[in-house]
Amino acid sequence: MGSLIRSAALDASLCNVTWSDGHTTAFPALWLRDHCGCPDCLHPETHQRLVDTFSLPDDLMPQDPQVADNGRALVLTWSPESHSSRYDADLLRRLADGKGPTEPVAKT
Repeated sequence: MGSLIRSAALDASLCNVTWSDGHTTAFPALWLRDHCGCPDCLHPETHQRLVDTFSLPDDLMPQDPQVADNGRALVLTWSPESHSSRYDADLLRRLADGKGPTEPVAKT
């Protein structure tokens, strides 16, 4: 079985994900928004980002983090955009453990 998310909470510009093994990872909100994998944000064939990070609102903040699919996903809604992003728990955990792209995630 893969990594499961126990809970998620917001703290300023971070989304703190607590894993089923008790570890917590703090993901920067802007990084999460920039890495949204929905078809409006990521081209389904080329996997190129379709959203210009610098065009995102200055006051962009995640709202109401939800653990979905029995811990297999994290869902965030963004304000003021009203955009929804879904993140696979296994992918987030690989990134948190340093086994994926070297992006700015902080482990606690």
